[in-house]
Formats: sequence, C-alpha cells, structure tokens
Amino acid sequence: MAWGKNGTPDTLTTAGANMNVSDLGSSKSLLVLSHTKRASGNTYSTWYFNNENSSSSYSSRQSENGGSDGTRTSANTVFYDMGGDDADKFSITYIFGISSAEKLAIGFGINSGPSAGSSGIPERGEFVWKWENTSSTIDRIDNQSGEGTYDTDSNLTALGSDITPASAVPAISNVQDNSLFVEKDTAIRYWFTAGGEAPTTTSHFEGHGQQPVDVSDTIDIPTTGLSNLSTGSVSFWIYLETESTSAGDYVVISASNDTQASREFALGFVGHVTGVGIIARNNGSGICTFTCPNSLTRNAWNHVVYTNNSSGNKVYVNGSQVTPSYSVGSASTNAFFGTVGTNNTCTIGANKDNDSGGYYQWGFDGNLQQLLVYSAVLTQAEITALYNNGKYSEPSTTNLLRRYELTSNANDTSGNGHNGTATAGVTYTSLAVPPTPATWTMNPTIEDDLTTNNGWVFPTNSSYDSTNDQIDLTIASSSFDVSYIDLQKAVYFGSGNNLDDKFIIRARITKNNNLSDTSKGSSLLLQVSSALTDSSKTPNPQDAVGIRIDTNRTGGSSTNKFFVHSTDNGTFWAGESSGISYDWGTGDLYWEIIGDGTNVTGELFTGSDYSTGSLGKATTSQQSPTGMRYLKFCGFNDPSRTATQFSLQDFIIYNGATTPN
Repeated sequence: MAWGKNGTPDTLTTAGANMNVSDLGSSKSLLVLSHTKRASGNTYSTWYFNNENSSSSYSSRQSENGGSDGTRTSANTVFYDMGGDDADKFSITYIFGISSAEKLAIGFGINSGPSAGSSGIPERGEFVWKWENTSSTIDRIDNQSGEGTYDTDSNLTALGSDITPASAVPAISNVQDNSLFVEKDTAIRYWFTAGGEAPTTTSHFEGHGQQPVDVSDTIDIPTTGLSNLSTGSVSFWIYLETESTSAGDYVVISASNDTQASREFALGFVGHVTGVGIIARNNGSGICTFTCPNSLTRNAWNHVVYTNNSSGNKVYVNGSQVTPSYSVGSASTNAFFGTVGTNNTCTIGANKDNDSGGYYQWGFDGNLQQLLVYSAVLTQAEITALYNNGKYSEPSTTNLLRRYELTSNANDTSGNGHNGTATAGVTYTSLAVPPTPATWTMNPTIEDDLTTNNGWVFPTNSSYDSTNDQIDLTIASSSFDVSYIDLQKAVYFGSGNNLDDKFIIRARITKNNNLSDTSKGSSLLLQVSSALTDSSKTPNPQDAVGIRIDTNRTGGSSTNKFFVHSTDNGTFWAGESSGISYDWGTGDLYWEIIGDGTNVTGELFTGSDYSTGSLGKATTSQQSPTGMRYLKFCGFNDPSRTATQFSLQDFIIYNGATTPN
C-alpha cells in the first residue's frame, strides 16, 4: 500500500481560525498531521469532514495526560483537547475512510506545556472517534479553532494510501530543450520542454491620470497600419499600482488627431473602479465608451485582450471574456483605431489631445509589458494561449502588426519595424510577467525490438522469429489485415488513448523476395489507423497514415515506388506523383514518417540508421487524422494486387513529438 501526499497542504500566511485540505483524492486510509500555533484566545481544535459540522454525526472518546476518558456523542464536531488551550500543538491522526463504512479515527497529540523551555513539561492527549457516514469518500478535512485564532505558519497536511507516487525525473538543470529522459525501471519516457525565455524587466509609467502637466511617461509609435484599422485585436499585460486610485482614465494605447478636438480611440482602464475601459469619439461625438468594473486586480499582473470588427467589440481579462457596462454605444458598436476618423498620432501610456497645440493626457500608472496589435480578431483559443495561465509566452505571429515587449526599449519586434520613441520618464523595473516554468512532460513512446511477440496477432504465412528478433510477414491478396497491435492496450497515448497529431513512426524492414517479380499492384506495408479492418484501396471509414508500395501496377507509377499513405475518413490524399522511386534489392530499409500537425512526411533511408542514405521525401496533407490507435501491417483484398513479403526488424513510435532525441 503506497502512501503519498493527498490534497494540497494548508499553511496559514496570516492568522486565521480555520485550516483545511479540500482536494483529497479517494484513499482507503489517511494520515493527517496538524501543527497549530496560537495567535489569540484558547485555540483548542475542532475537526470535521466534508463540510459536515452541524448534523450531530460524530462521537468520540479522549483522555488528557493519562486521565479518565471523556466521551461525546451525537456531536457536530470532534474536540482535540490536550491540556492547556493557550499553547502550540501538534497532532497525528490515522483515519480509516472506506466510503461504505463508518469512518474511524485514532489520534495522538501534544502541546508545548504551560511554559517555555525545558521546565515546561509537554502535555498529551489521546483520541478515538468516528463519523457515522457510510456513503461518502472523505474529500475534505477541516481543523477549526474552537476559540481565538491560529497564527501564521500553522499547517494541516494529509497523506493517503493507494497513492501512485510521482515517477522520479531528474532535476531540471542544464538540460537541453526537447531532451528525452527514460526511466530505467519502467521505461516510461519524458520529454523536457524548456520554459519560455521570459524577460526579467518591464516598463514602468507614472502618468498620474487626468493631470496633463504631469504626463511625462509616454511612448509615441508610428500610425502606419493603425490609423485606418477597423478590425483587429490589442493584447497586453498590465500591473496596476495601489496608488492608482484617481477617477481618471489611464490610457494604455491610443490613436488620436492632435489638431482636432476630442477625436480619439483610447484603450486602458478607469482607476476608481479598476476596470478595463475604452473611449472612442469623433470630433467630440461619442462612438463608444465602456468600463468593465472591478475586472482588474491591483498589485498583480493582469492580461487584457480587446477585439473589434464590424460585428462589435469584446473584452477578455486573464483569458476569460468579461461584460462591459456601456455609457455610449454597445457590444455591437464598431470601435477601433480607424473608426474615429483620421488619426495622426498613436501613443502608448497616454492620449494626445489638441488643446494648446497638443498635449498628453490620461497618463498610465503602473507596469506594462508585451503590447500586441493584430489585424484580425483573436479566437478564444489564441487568447487562452496568450494568457498562458498567467505566465509569459511567445505570441503568435499570424496577423501580427505590432509587438512592443517594453522590457528595455520601445522597439517593435514584430518584424515590421514600427519602433516607438519613449520619453525619459519611462523606466524599467524587475517586476516582470512570470516566466513559464520548465517542465517534464510524459509522452509515452512505444518501442519494440521484437525480442518477444507479446501483443501481436499472426495470420497464416506470418510468424515470429525469436532467433532473429523479427516478425516475418506476407501481405497476400487473400488477406488484408495481416497483423496488428492495439496501441491502446500497449501504451497510453494521451487523451483518448490515441496517437497525437504530432508523431514520429520509424520502422526497419527487410525484403524477403524480389518485388519486381511479383504480380503488378499496390500494397500497404505499415500504417497507424483508427480501425482494424478495411475492404478497399481507400479504406472507408478510417483515418490512417502509413507506407505504401506500388510494384509497377498497370497505369501506375514506376517500379517499386514508395508513398506516404494517408486517409481522412476514407478520402485518399497521397498522389502517386509524390512517391519515392527505389528498386529494392537486398538489405534493410529505414522508413521514417513524421506528422507535424499539418503535413505527413515520409523519408526512406538505405544506410545504417534513420539519418544516412536518404532517397528523398514524400509529403501529403495530414488534415488532422484522429483516433489512431492501431499499428497494422496490411495489404489489399483485391486479387489483382501483389503479394509482398518482408520482415519487420523493429519499430518505434514517438508520440507528441516531431524531433526524436
């Protein structure tokens, strides 16, 4: 029975009256460790399960310092008394928690005694108790102070039985991106994905809202491509400071005409309600004004996306859409850079008005990072990827017009060269958007050197050669499915137990006869598919990728031409013109198929591995084959087609990867 951490330990960061572990998994037994430090009052502990503390469902027996037992029945909670209640305490409790039986517990505890130092003798308590519930698994444990509060660093931790320990993986240090780690005992493979190279600094503004004389923190950017833009998206990270409490507008980015009154599009936030907002007007005539009250958190990074097209506008904060409150216009109003008339200036950190020959107003207060402008409306998936669970990420470059990282300068790194000009008031601070942590991701990989025949199904004229560690296969006209292995049973391939849309298939095969002497036709040598049986050249319905060989079929291609084979629900993608011609005489062939999410590419090698003696590549559109879980060696059941004989020496499938390591 393996024990491991169960749920998330609760450690108080400020004084409080309750600690709980609220995400317990189903364990038959629990071991709970509680350490309470007294902040105020008589902090005796009361315990209960699953938020049930008012149903008279507990009974208990306890003694203190070896004294007589005390009992309680039909109680709402369980008391943990152990001498003086004004002392720090530590307890260990074992709990038997099968859902169909009453929950039984035995606990032991001590407190630090009536005085500090070695002269203060610790006091003890022993407890047995039960919860009458016979229908629920324990998913939450609470330790509630009976009176007063527990102090900072008090802790409640649970261990559970039947916990599968996390597999041992090496510490992430000096490891190359896309490295492969193989666990020795289990052969489970882990791919290392490096965290993004996140910047460590970010821009800081102190624009002080609606005080024009104080606005000295601005970045002017070119209007090229923005002044007439009516469809698109703006994305940025924003850190609001506590002192930003004015009722004024704080502009993140704006477009305006500094020769005409009140002609601007300004996107930012409203200080007194800490909400994302915009103002769009043409020569004083309002187009759209809204605020999303309380949508932003102070002293924290918030990710904001604003999208707009002819159908209207939307706002997203930290990956989720929020609902604006409109004072002018509505959600169907088209409000963007190019919808407010002709603009001649664009600014980050303020808006430029026309009064007195043009001055900056509504200056931004706080930190700003990675401001992006797209010429298309971002999808929810794209917005989620940009938010990245609150971590810095590399943005998509599709339809990207501007990219201002704002970490050390005002340069546009989108490749379009629209660099900004910052005033001296813009500074840079170390409070940057958190980086994406480096991780080990388990991408199980099936690999077989054919030292055993486990998992294989053999038809007539096919056999397992244990001496040479190979499978000898004959693909004949009388049988389509010669042999297959169920990948779902062999290895877990991510969600749904299927091959991902990115993968590598490698197979080393040896020819057993002269293909040119066989009857003319075409055969599939190897494929990964979503079905077990097929009945025609274009399997239907089925998704598949694999290797096909044409042996000079009448009207077909040249002798012994290999193809990347791929189908989408029976639609045949691979044209014969994309094949690789090779007169297979003797020796091994190394065949590699790579799916990158868009295309399937096959490459044939005649050297000693999967990198030497390349004969060329054949590529076909992948179109996202799905549900692939069977590795098959198969031919066609058309009597006019050839019989192909070969031996499979070994094969490897890398799932979720496009580069083996």
